[in-house]
Amino acid sequence: MSGSRTDLEILRARARELSKTLANPGENSDQQLAMVGFYMAPEHYCIESSFLKEVLSLKELTFIPGVPAFIQGIINLRGQVMSLMNLRKFLDLKETGISEQNKVMVVSHKGLEIGILVDRISGMFTVGGSEIDQALINFGGQGAEFIKGVTREGVIVLDCAALLESKKILIQGKP
Repeated sequence: MSGSRTDLEILRARARELSKTLANPGENSDQQLAMVGFYMAPEHYCIESSFLKEVLSLKELTFIPGVPAFIQGIINLRGQVMSLMNLRKFLDLKETGISEQNKVMVVSHKGLEIGILVDRISGMFTVGGSEIDQALINFGGQGAEFIKGVTREGVIVLDCAALLESKKILIQGKP
């Protein structure tokens, strides 16, 4: 398919467009955050787009014995071996299985990169910082500390920095 755009190219183009509408940090207006939405059925989640490096289709996955259940395995990303985290298992959510429709969100923070397995990407959007309601959090699972809040539209906002800095995801010092 020559001329077709990849998921990454589409997301980057959308990010450029959305970044034009973001408020300047020096203004008194509500700070707008660029977010990437994704589904882990039936729930809609998002993370700040600054953490996202790229989105991939799940093609080849190598299972690794003896690792925590939330490590789905490893993937080869252009010669780099990367851990693939099953966020459902990590957050103690209901499992639905893996299919070719799943996507891998490659996220990065402070030099750490990891793949996160999601059902599908919903797209990019902006949300005002004051529109994230922490009072609506009703998440009793083991991952409550990784939830920033919920938007007015009911999208659960994950704290990607807290997730990637957590000692819970480290295996002998590495994810």
